[in-house]
Amino acid sequence: MSDADRMSHLDGEQRERAVFIAEAELLEQRHDGWAVLQRKQAAWWQRWNTLTTVSSAVIAGASGAVGLASAELGTVAAIAALVAAGLASIASSSGAAHRSEVAFVSAATNQALADQARAFRTIWAPHQPLADVRARFAELSLQRDQAVTNAPLQLGRRPLARYLRRTARSANP
Repeated sequence: MSDADRMSHLDGEQRERAVFIAEAELLEQRHDGWAVLQRKQAAWWQRWNTLTTVSSAVIAGASGAVGLASAELGTVAAIAALVAAGLASIASSSGAAHRSEVAFVSAATNQALADQARAFRTIWAPHQPLADVRARFAELSLQRDQAVTNAPLQLGRRPLARYLRRTARSANP
């Protein structure tokens, strides 16, 4: 093999590494963004859960105290009890605690993927044999697909996984 052939081979290999590094940088940026978004979503559901459950408990306690304190305020106590029951029902049916937990788990998954993409881009891809770089990038791609399809975010009323399945079918005739 001549020096020109070796240089050509190295240049092609360097180009391929550069492509993997650029893609890993995009993965890192996207999944950092998803992690931030999902942490915000988790915090919102956590606040909603706290608001509805604490409010229902406080109102229920107040209605019980009012009902016991005075027979004349029985109507007020009954209305307060109904409001408390309504808030408890909203807290329960919204599944806020579960939604918050799912969003936190998804945020952690996306942050881990972003961290792995950064390590791949800065440590792995520049120094490992190209065959190993290809294999590791394939693993990152599978992790990305799993993180995206398990995301708790929704597009309107459709879960993200359903949207991705639908668009994948339309992209492949």
